[in-house]
Amino acid sequence: MKKQHICLWTGGQNHIAGQCQRMAESLPDFPDPVPLAQTALIEYQWGKTHFDIFVTACSLRNATWGDEEMTWLHCKGHQTSHINPAGATSQMMVLIPAHFVTSIKTGTSYRIANLRHTDDLGVFPPNQPTPADALPLVEVERVLMELQTTERN
Repeated sequence: MKKQHICLWTGGQNHIAGQCQRMAESLPDFPDPVPLAQTALIEYQWGKTHFDIFVTACSLRNATWGDEEMTWLHCKGHQTSHINPAGATSQMMVLIPAHFVTSIKTGTSYRIANLRHTDDLGVFPPNQPTPADALPLVEVERVLMELQTTERN
């Protein structure tokens, strides 16, 4: 199996890249996240930067970052700003610290036109403070369980 290619988000803070890159590369190769019956809109915050992505697959993963065991959202999706309403939109695997999530909402139904595996993994390092309005982990787990049920379609 080919080793995943890590795409580390640094928010332009190049001084954090070296240490974070080493820790990101020590993350395990995860199986693909669980497909969702319909998309989910996930909002999260890394430092002062807000993100929102539509995901078609998502799982909670536990993995060590440095010396700390963490819970992550392992998602397959795309940023809402990159949606192509007239055609196909490519997706990427991302790993987001669960404590950065501020909202998870049910999105729309979707259709996969062309399935392509990628070894790329975008990692948001957990080196920023937890947002004041972060969802509790139990709420993230509850919403994901609902989204992973097949009865939604």
